[in-house]
Amino acid sequence: MRLGVLILAGGLGTRLRSVVQEVPKSLAPIKGLPFLIYLLEWIYQQKIVAEVILSVGYKADLIAARLGYSYKNIMIKYIQEETPLGTGGAIKYALHGFGDCENYLVLNGDTYAAFELSSFLKFHEQNHSDISIASCEMTNFSRYGSLSIDHRNSITKFNKKMFVEKGYINCGAYLFTSGFYTNFIKKYSSDKFSFEKDILETSNGSFGLKAYRSNFFFIDIGVPEDYERAQVEFPELIVKNE
Repeated sequence: MRLGVLILAGGLGTRLRSVVQEVPKSLAPIKGLPFLIYLLEWIYQQKIVAEVILSVGYKADLIAARLGYSYKNIMIKYIQEETPLGTGGAIKYALHGFGDCENYLVLNGDTYAAFELSSFLKFHEQNHSDISIASCEMTNFSRYGSLSIDHRNSITKFNKKMFVEKGYINCGAYLFTSGFYTNFIKKYSSDKFSFEKDILETSNGSFGLKAYRSNFFFIDIGVPEDYERAQVEFPELIVKNE
């Protein structure tokens, strides 16, 4: 089974500009290393990924200059947006770079969700879902919208942002089949759109949408408060090429 892995790293990072100005947010330094290095190291440790595509846009040259074209034994390929396409447009534009894959994993270049990829894949396949979303439980939060999930792990509603004492959130990591890409993403009428708002939140049961629920470390560095929290909570990482 070939798994295509796409990292969306083309965002402008406007909310983080007050603390990270010289580089795109996917290169924001965490304990002296670019954020993307932590993400690539997590991918490497899963031991099932051989190639990653980075969808880049803003300051793309800095990303390629810093990461090069491989990380340990993982090949890195770049696909650049000429203009910002939104998350959906970026996925639609970039995934042709893989060729034939049975499933695709899409990650955001400013979030870190430390789930076990083999377990996520097993859940996705056993549930025969068109798309599975990695979700983790949080307490006392208002930054994220919560998910309504039934006893079969189907997502029935994407709730608006509001204070929630306890609930599951969308961690921005998506597994979906090649059929879902062909039938829903590739055929979307516009080339610029939001994957979350225009595809997921308007699905109305038109495809199988499941929540993979697990307790794992999650952080989104897109705002200064959580970027500073990452400096404390991320593990020390010593990068050695292999």
